[in-house]
Amino acid sequence: MKKIIFCIIFLTSLNAIAQKIIDDDAMIHWPVVNSEYGISGNGKYVYYTVSEMKYDSSCLFICNNNGKVIRKFYHAGNPTFSPHSDYIYFQGRENKLYSLDIVRNVLDSTECIKEYKSIDLGGDEIVVLKSCDNILSVKNVTERSKLTLSKCTRTIFCSNESYMIAQLNDKQKGLAIIDLGKLTYKLVITDTVLDFNINKNGTYCAYLSESVIDGNSQLAMHLYDVKKGLDTIVLKSDSKLLGKKYVIKRSGSNIEFNSEGNLLFLSITSIPLVPKASDDFKLDIWNYRDKILTPELNRNLRANNEFLVYCYNIRYQKNIVLNDSLVLAGNHLACRRYLLIDEKRNSPWFDEYEDSIKLKLLDLNTNIAIPLRLGLKRSIQDVTISPTEGFVLWFDFDANAWFSYNIKSRIVKNITESCSAEFRQLHARKRGRLGNWGIAAWGHEDEFLLLYDEFDIWKVSLDKSFSPQEISWGWGKKSGLTLNILSIQQKSLKHNDYLLISGYNHKTKKGRYWFKRLDMMLDIDTSHLENYSVATRWPLGIFGQPEGKIIKAKEKNVFVVLRENSTSSKNISLTKNLINYQPISNCHPENEYNWYRTQLFTYKLASGVEAQGVLYIPNSLNEEKKYPIILNYYEIKSDEINKFQLPDYSRHNINIPLFVQEGFLVFIPDIISEQGENGKGTYNSVMAGIEAIKHLPYLDTTRMAIQGHSYGGWQTNYLITHTQVFKAAVAAAGVADLVSSYGQLIYNNGGTRQSHYELSSQGSAYGFGVTPWTNPELYIKNSPIFNIGRITTPLLMMHNSDDSQVPFEQAIEMFTAMRRAGKRVWLLQYEGNYNHILSGKAAIDYHNKMLSFFKLYLNGDKMPEWMSKTNAELIAISPNCGLE
Repeated sequence: MKKIIFCIIFLTSLNAIAQKIIDDDAMIHWPVVNSEYGISGNGKYVYYTVSEMKYDSSCLFICNNNGKVIRKFYHAGNPTFSPHSDYIYFQGRENKLYSLDIVRNVLDSTECIKEYKSIDLGGDEIVVLKSCDNILSVKNVTERSKLTLSKCTRTIFCSNESYMIAQLNDKQKGLAIIDLGKLTYKLVITDTVLDFNINKNGTYCAYLSESVIDGNSQLAMHLYDVKKGLDTIVLKSDSKLLGKKYVIKRSGSNIEFNSEGNLLFLSITSIPLVPKASDDFKLDIWNYRDKILTPELNRNLRANNEFLVYCYNIRYQKNIVLNDSLVLAGNHLACRRYLLIDEKRNSPWFDEYEDSIKLKLLDLNTNIAIPLRLGLKRSIQDVTISPTEGFVLWFDFDANAWFSYNIKSRIVKNITESCSAEFRQLHARKRGRLGNWGIAAWGHEDEFLLLYDEFDIWKVSLDKSFSPQEISWGWGKKSGLTLNILSIQQKSLKHNDYLLISGYNHKTKKGRYWFKRLDMMLDIDTSHLENYSVATRWPLGIFGQPEGKIIKAKEKNVFVVLRENSTSSKNISLTKNLINYQPISNCHPENEYNWYRTQLFTYKLASGVEAQGVLYIPNSLNEEKKYPIILNYYEIKSDEINKFQLPDYSRHNINIPLFVQEGFLVFIPDIISEQGENGKGTYNSVMAGIEAIKHLPYLDTTRMAIQGHSYGGWQTNYLITHTQVFKAAVAAAGVADLVSSYGQLIYNNGGTRQSHYELSSQGSAYGFGVTPWTNPELYIKNSPIFNIGRITTPLLMMHNSDDSQVPFEQAIEMFTAMRRAGKRVWLLQYEGNYNHILSGKAAIDYHNKMLSFFKLYLNGDKMPEWMSKTNAELIAISPNCGLE
């Protein structure tokens, strides 16, 4: 079987093989190059893995840098090159560890290894192995020395990998703190250790111990000074700091140090106050002053989800209890001294939105909070603290400006005041979304800041000590390229650091990479652009992010990248100049089948705005034949033209390869609309797209259908109430009534959906900016339910009863209204843990039913039994009620 599966990958004469049908077996065993790939430090060797799409099988390939395979291993994973690039380590079946001497092509193995790690420590290679019987071996491969410890249950490395901790359960129980450079250790003797960690340079170890005193469990948080050998208890479960309100979490305590290693954090929790239930009834009281709705509160009480963190300042020996849900700017682990606190963060979302933002800058050295007043909540974005914590930074959308607050001097400055750039995403603003183009990188010691506009990169001073500079010299805008900084291994940049940069043209769909020094970006060459996916930044509402990443060899300017486009599956390539690419993998199963090709159309909407759409057609297209077409949509999806679509059952949207194989054309037009005109924008965009392609001689405009999921499901519902040109429609998890949906709850957390429609929260594409009572006409005109009488198109609906994103009641409203109006409608209600997207047998069933539905109305096929028979008749035939 293995030979059959993987020999496909390396055949060079695939075009001579008769094209096959993509069936169940083909999808199960479809080979895919994974995102798990790497390059050795010297740039001479590459590894990558290939797996089967729906089958637990994988193969590891080890190659030289011209693509020649040195060795391949089945059922292998977790590969890593040795620091000196002469070995590669990987795990096989039954926890067997393999090491391959790449130069000599000699394979060695060690039985039953659960964990392994290879470390470069000052030029020495350190290999750490933990066996299945919990024997820990630490070897200095360079010096040929070794340390062995028995009955090791758990290990943790400090971030610079100079120290590690091993929990021992031998005759002497405790924690062994191991100096990996010297291969020596100190043993901290303790009985029961529940959790432990070590700071970044191995100077401090923290652990949570448990002891029993007078029959009662006592938890204690310890801080161990590795250099001094001093063990200090910093918090006990009976501490006055905790009192009767808080308790230390026995499990999931999450002991962590911050990035600098000077602050220690421990998760604690408040003692839950569970409402008492009467024997006769249960009462929930909803109050308009509640910060969160009662269902959400009850869920949090049951799950005990109040996030509290105990913080211990090692240098100043101070104890602080933080409500982590109020920490605004990033994770508390990233801080050195300061945290941004938003005390209104747990308030109702509309209080936050309509009020001025009021933050506090908490000094963890003094436990003193400094109030900050930045402006209106709706306009202030991306509030953060600089890496060295000298400044607070934020973007003001209304002002189109970035501001800095000097923590020491407490002075606020508009640091982009003299910039000519537009930092706002104005295209998204038209659709009700407020967003900026973001921070590109921080300069060393806060010397400068790199910011994005739509195309280019700016260097600005946080204290305005120099004027803003457009370091890409406008090359991005001139060539239509969105420039993006990809690789920053260090947290902050120096002026002469090298950067890996991508450029992508959203109009031509072409892009490329550059490797440039920060102070020499003016010579960006805009030639050699290709129709391959590149990792770039995506504006709000635009889809198409490729999965791959580009990796540089540690010691050489050699790169490996996962490349794909619509007609070529993902494969690994190597490049030295980021222009010429040497294929490393050669996995092209699509060549065996009647695959598709794409065509990009550019056209104008009625408003004069330019839009694009992608047409998917079979390679075997006969231009003398007429083909039916299915349209799919969401927002702007034309950038997915360089994304390889894997064949799979339709779990939400139609699967393009499978539907093209069945003889359908698929067209995906960009949807462009303005705030509050979502329905009108959808209609105009779809009709303009049809107008742009209707001249194609092989397109049958009398056999057109539409299909969409989630927001696309609502778009489908809207379209069939405003046009009769479509012969069939499928709406999956779509909204029917925006007025009722505005007031419904999110099933999985009990929260409200109101912000979906006012603010485009959680990725929602609505963003009306008003409530139904301030502008009821807007909600009504965008609600398909009010135009049911216009429908002539037969509709197939799919909705999960457990959908956590779009309430199932929306499907009920649409179905019962169409049924009452005598319209042709069928509803597929799937039950179980399918959430918003189907999987497993439900996906197979949905795909097959959708396919038969389209074949009925577009090809004239016979009506399937699940459509022709009533529910009662189906149940009489089979208790599965038509499940295929």
